Amino acid sequence: MVHLTESERVIDMETYQVVQTRIAENDIIEIAIYITHELFDQNAADRLVDEFYAAMRSLREMPQRHEEIKDEDYIIPEGIRRFGIRHYDIYHSCDEVARVVYIRRVLYSKREWQKLV
Repeated sequence: MVHLTESERVIDMETYQVVQTRIAENDIIEIAIYITHELFDQNAADRLVDEFYAAMRSLREMPQRHEEIKDEDYIIPEGIRRFGIRHYDIYHSCDEVARVVYIRRVLYSKREWQKLV
């Protein structure tokens, strides 16, 4: 049992479920295959995949901390957010009612993402 002083209060942070779409899963597989077979570095591929999953798990709390994408030149679905891990961007959206975060895509940062999200 936790004992609180008068100036302390427990904050219950509700968490979100994180769901990876099949296309995002395929993105990660393709990235790992490229690093393994083209760059010949299995360890780097494994480390990067681990970083992707750690970053995605972090979205269980405060997934809205990343700004929504706005691009006047392209029609982008409302509510899509992104953040970077090394040279890659993870695209996600939130269902506030169901408290679910959907991982939409994981793409190389220099790729023309506007048509892929």
